[in-house]
Parts: sequence; structure tokens; C-alpha cells
Amino acid sequence: MGSHSVRVDRYSSDDVEPQDRYEAWLDHWLNRLPLFRTEPLEPFYVTSELVRLGEVGFMYTDIASQRWTRDKRLVDFGLDTVAVAVNLDGKAAGVAGERDWVQMPGAAVLVDHSQTSLHDSAGGRSIGFALPRRLAIEAGLDVASLHGLVLSPVESAMLTSHMFHKIGRAHV
Repeated sequence: MGSHSVRVDRYSSDDVEPQDRYEAWLDHWLNRLPLFRTEPLEPFYVTSELVRLGEVGFMYTDIASQRWTRDKRLVDFGLDTVAVAVNLDGKAAGVAGERDWVQMPGAAVLVDHSQTSLHDSAGGRSIGFALPRRLAIEAGLDVASLHGLVLSPVESAMLTSHMFHKIGRAHV
């Protein structure tokens, strides 16, 4: 049985001047995770924690409302992952490929990063995970067809609880 490294990366805009918070966050995260182009829809703030267990990353974030765009240029960049994100507080809505979706508090949305997407999210907390797309395919999932699929709060409750456990946070 192989050993997996555990890495934790925490970031907060609390100590950054309000007018500099968004740019500071971009400088911190986009060098690591060029997944989306973003546009804040309110004064920016963020607190986040990324826990990497081998090839799987678990993320907890409390972030301002934003527009998130994954266009063809970012898809072509080649980050080949699939993600599941649970919106804990607010609503998010968008288009994943050709699927319109709406995510209410407690619901999860599946995102295939080999495809385009656009969504607006309300400010607040979310938790999620990402893993290499090949692992999901090897497990028998048709990842492309799941892009933009929303799981209800009931369907995602056990997953949410498990992610909180893995990231080491109490479910608040």
C-alpha cells in the first residue's frame, strides 16, 4: 500500500486591504489552479482551505459572490479533473456545457473541467473535492454526461458530511 502525501494550503483576505483583496487572491490561487476566470459581484473577501490527499483535493471556501467562467482557452490548458461542489449558504446558477443548472443551499453540482461552464454564485461557504478525471472514468463514471448535474441536499448530505470530516472541520 503506497504512502500519500497530505498538503494543506490556507488563504485568507482578512489581512489585505479591501481594495487589494481580489488581486491578492488571484496572485495566490491562479498560479496553482487556473480553473476559472472570475469577476466579483460584490466587495471581495475569501477564506479558504485546500487539503490535498494524494491526487484528491478537498476545498472549503467562504467567498464573495462572483461570476465564474471556464472558457475554451482554460479547457485547452489541460487541467483534466472532475469536481463536486456543495454550496452551503447561497444559491448558484449557470450553464455547464449545454445544461442549465440551479444549485440551492446544501445541493452539490458536478463539474467536468474538460468542458466549458459559466455560473454566478452568491457569496458564502462551499465545500467540495476534485480528482483526476481518469480516476472517475476508471471507476465506471460517464464524466462528460454528469457535467452540470445537481444533486439535492438529501442526495449530497452524506458526501458533505464526509468532506467536512476529511478537511477537518465541524459541519456548521
